[in-house]
Amino acid sequence: MKRKAEKESARPKNRILRLQFGKMQWAMILFGLMIVVLLFERRNVKYEHSESSLPILNSESFSGPSVQQEPECLLLWDSTQEDSVNAKTEMSAVLSQMKIPFEEQDWEQNKGTASFGYENIILAVNQYEKLGTSLLELFDHIKAGGNMLVLCPPEPDTYLKLVSDKMGIRDVGATRYCVEGLRFKSGFMIGGKDKDIEVSDPFDSALSVTLEEGAAVHIVSADDKEMPLLWEYAYGDGKVVFYNLNFFEKVYRGFYCAAYSLLSDVCVWPVINGSAFYIDDFPSPVPAGEGEFIQRDYHMDIKIFYTNVWWPDIEELWKKHGIRYTGLVIEDYSDENQAPFEGNDDLQRFRYFGNKLLDDGGEIGFHGYNHMPLVPEDFDYKNQFDTYRQWKSREDMRLSIEELNRFCTWLFPKEKFQVYVPPSNILSEEGRQILVEDFPQIRANASICTVHIVSVDDRELPVLWERKYKDETIVFDNFGIMEKAYRGIHAAGYSLLGEAFAWPVINGSSFYLDDFPSPVPSGASEYIQRDYGISVKDFYTNVWWSDLLKLSEKYGCRYNGMVIEDYNDQVEAPFKPNQNIQRFQYFGSSLLKNGGEIGLHGYNRIPLCLKGFDKSFGDGYVQGTYDRLFDYGYWNSKEDMEAAMHELVRFTEKLFPQASASVYVPPSNILSEEARSILAEEFPDIKAIASIYFKGDVEYTQDFEVAADGLAETPRIISGYIIDPYMEMAALSELNLHYVNSHFQHPDDVLDPDRGAEAGWETMRSRLEEYLAWLYGAADMITSLFGNARKIQIDIGCAPERCRVIPNGIHYKRFCDIPLKEEEGWTDIGAVVRLAPIKDIKTLIYSFYELKFRLEKVRLHIIGPEDDKQYAQECYELVRQLGVKDVLFPGMVNVLEYMKKLDFTVLTSISEGQPLSVLEYFAAGRPCVTTDVGCCRELLNGMEGDELGSAGFCVPPMDREALCSAMERMCLRVEERYRMGQNGKKRVEQFYRHEDMIQNYKQVYAEVMGKWQGSDSV
Repeated sequence: MKRKAEKESARPKNRILRLQFGKMQWAMILFGLMIVVLLFERRNVKYEHSESSLPILNSESFSGPSVQQEPECLLLWDSTQEDSVNAKTEMSAVLSQMKIPFEEQDWEQNKGTASFGYENIILAVNQYEKLGTSLLELFDHIKAGGNMLVLCPPEPDTYLKLVSDKMGIRDVGATRYCVEGLRFKSGFMIGGKDKDIEVSDPFDSALSVTLEEGAAVHIVSADDKEMPLLWEYAYGDGKVVFYNLNFFEKVYRGFYCAAYSLLSDVCVWPVINGSAFYIDDFPSPVPAGEGEFIQRDYHMDIKIFYTNVWWPDIEELWKKHGIRYTGLVIEDYSDENQAPFEGNDDLQRFRYFGNKLLDDGGEIGFHGYNHMPLVPEDFDYKNQFDTYRQWKSREDMRLSIEELNRFCTWLFPKEKFQVYVPPSNILSEEGRQILVEDFPQIRANASICTVHIVSVDDRELPVLWERKYKDETIVFDNFGIMEKAYRGIHAAGYSLLGEAFAWPVINGSSFYLDDFPSPVPSGASEYIQRDYGISVKDFYTNVWWSDLLKLSEKYGCRYNGMVIEDYNDQVEAPFKPNQNIQRFQYFGSSLLKNGGEIGLHGYNRIPLCLKGFDKSFGDGYVQGTYDRLFDYGYWNSKEDMEAAMHELVRFTEKLFPQASASVYVPPSNILSEEARSILAEEFPDIKAIASIYFKGDVEYTQDFEVAADGLAETPRIISGYIIDPYMEMAALSELNLHYVNSHFQHPDDVLDPDRGAEAGWETMRSRLEEYLAWLYGAADMITSLFGNARKIQIDIGCAPERCRVIPNGIHYKRFCDIPLKEEEGWTDIGAVVRLAPIKDIKTLIYSFYELKFRLEKVRLHIIGPEDDKQYAQECYELVRQLGVKDVLFPGMVNVLEYMKKLDFTVLTSISEGQPLSVLEYFAAGRPCVTTDVGCCRELLNGMEGDELGSAGFCVPPMDREALCSAMERMCLRVEERYRMGQNGKKRVEQFYRHEDMIQNYKQVYAEVMGKWQGSDSV
């Protein structure tokens, strides 16, 4: 009974379970049918192949005979003006592409001979003063029916005002207008009407003008003022179109074209008339999983998003705007780089998306078997694409494209695959050859260039690239910025035209400390007190200078300290000397001890200029700018400026008698023509002027050159501790053009919030060190003259593999046959040397003076030019004062002949690298006594592995007693002297020959070029 009750009670439950299961079966069947239908629909998306696509023309279509036409247009420009040159470059390209027959005339070369007998004239001269009376002749031509496009807004001077009304200008302002955006007032340009466009990197470019009522304005500034930027104006029977933008970059070529078209009622030119919308990696394997932002916005995985959201939206845009897409197929996302290549069998989504695209009128092209660019094993991605691999061989690259071709042909059998887009737009020359030779159906390559520079953003827009065309090279500089700061970039681009390219460079580095040494400011600084809790004076001594010396030691910087004697505002002689010299001596001596140099900055900080000096300055200097921008006075007379400089020189020579102040830095980089003539005529010890490289307001702007008066122009390129992006670009550019670094700083930068003081000294110092580290690491290879120098390079952070020792080399055969001096009772010591403080001739004279007390028959020959005339006179006077006999100064002689008179040689420099004179002594069989500087000890005793023996004696610098004793030993021990001479001769023959040095440098150049060319830059 119990079992029966349990059985009866179980029946309702079973009935309920069967009912529930039955409902689930029906739901599952229905859901399954829906999936089948959906998959069937997607699997069977088909397209009808269309032959309506436009064919790609053969190259012969562009090589037909051209129709010769008389020039209708004259492009008049001025090769001395940068804006004019840039305007001419861009307009020439535009006219050529418009197929407008034209002639160019450089006004600088054709002054007074230009003919205006053309239908249209493009005036790209921005200094109307140069045109003289021809300016009026030009407007007579316009009045008689000619047309003119003013491409360069001229200087707002008297000559412009003479003809401004003829161009529709009622009034011209004295200053330029900053154009931050463009507003189109008419429909003269396609897509422009009623549109505002922002200008990137705006500057004061346009003339500030008010126009006559009859002027038809097409573009104005996009602001409340609506400054006219492009207008046309009827003058007599002719027309003037005025382009007031002053932007000359490739991006504005359409503007030049449209402006030119306004010169006539109808203007026709050939166009491409095309539009392309590429979808890279499509169709391709769809990523699995979830995307953060897709999940946030749509709550679905990536695969469903592409199918249900992305592609329907793309199709909607096609339907709405008539877009035709070009899909670029990726077959697989594997990292395979060696055949055989397994075909992708997961075809469903390829077919679905590919057929939809084709059915919508699109096109299928090749992207890659996978996302690995077609590059060989030695290709260098330069650490930009960590996940990419190189292909094992050329054949592997070819087979990967062959597999892609098979895959696409199988999926879309009726299509022609004529377009190839390289993965990540990277394509090696080997990869390009494969496409050309093995896949003739590929007729267009959307990226077949070697790209060297791209924009720093997600788009990575190509900025500088090269490509091969037949057997030649085309380099495209897409910067569109023609400024001095970019010259090195353009030079590097030009160098790409050849496999090897060489040009002369300066090969120098300068770090200027303006106003140093100078009177140290007293008191406290808000930022120094905040960070260090000490006075300004203590900060400079204990922190600032200490840190700069550490940077000097770490990166090999040598500072040029530019002396300011006083901070008074005195501008009339006589000038009171500064008696507070303690800190001058402390900092100056420390700077010199660490290998630095002392130069001249000013008696005070008032620039050397008289009132009205800016009137005589060249283009770009506006009278009154000095008074407006600088809180300085003027000197009363030219004689006062000269007297102030004499006081500064006197003060500096008294403090640092061993230094030669040969460099002058103008205060605030301002220098008048009168003052410059004073420097050249009255101060012969000044050999160089160091101002600024880039044009300022009234500053003295320079190029690297030697001026006609013999003064070297050595401009500074960057400044301060906070190196901004513009200065970074300038530093990079000049490193490539002149291979030069030139930086200046002021001690009071740390006190000025406008120069970064608020950030604190630690931040400022760190930013400067970042620049130094970049500068130091910029070279592909660093060569040192000797092993210890290489060790120093490595110790301060240079990678050992970048450091190479290449010693100096001399022409051994020129010296090796010089006979030894015959014995005649006297010992002759020679020093072939420049008479300059760094050679420390005075220590040599003192030591020889002591030697004469020990040995009577000994002579000293100091052979060489007076490099520093004042120091040379001091040496002559020292010999006279000491009364030392047998010291000869023969001056400039034939060293090969004079060497026959010498028994041994001496070098007493306080600083050297690897002195050539010592190598020449050795080659002639003359041993040498040297100071222990540079690699002199290595030259005397040999580098590692050299067992030839000693070739002389090495003594500490400026040690009179040690030098005297070494010379005495060399005089007395004749056999040892001879043996040392032969050791030196053998050393030069084995290790320091000129031909070996040249071969070593050739090897380094070949190695560096091989690495660079093998990189095929991205």
